[in-house]
Amino acid sequence: MKPHYKVGKPVNAQFWVRTVPGTQDRPDPQGMWSPLGSDTRTPAELARRGQLASKSLVAAQGAQVDQRCDESPDAPFTEILTVLSANDAGVWVDRMDVEYEADGQDRAMRVNWSYVACGYLIDDPEVC
Repeated sequence: MKPHYKVGKPVNAQFWVRTVPGTQDRPDPQGMWSPLGSDTRTPAELARRGQLASKSLVAAQGAQVDQRCDESPDAPFTEILTVLSANDAGVWVDRMDVEYEADGQDRAMRVNWSYVACGYLIDDPEVC
């Protein structure tokens, strides 16, 4: 994982890979299995509270993903969870470059999502 910091730097950054089985293999309520868009708690905290379920949750560095992409809402999925800790300055990540190997070749995928923890360095009123 290579985050691109538009503004600031995080105090700490962690990256996790979460795998979720297809709906037919989920024994618990649907909400626990939903993709995680944003939260102020860590994946471990959410799991302890019964608000996040997964087949596996591992550190992204060195993680192996063997699941193919499938657009069906009932299909299994894999997602990358980013956990940022910021100080009063804030941090703005405007993209993430995911480097991986597939079929014996090195590849990279750019994820153009923004991750923002507001602080005094971020002066864009549309963001904070």
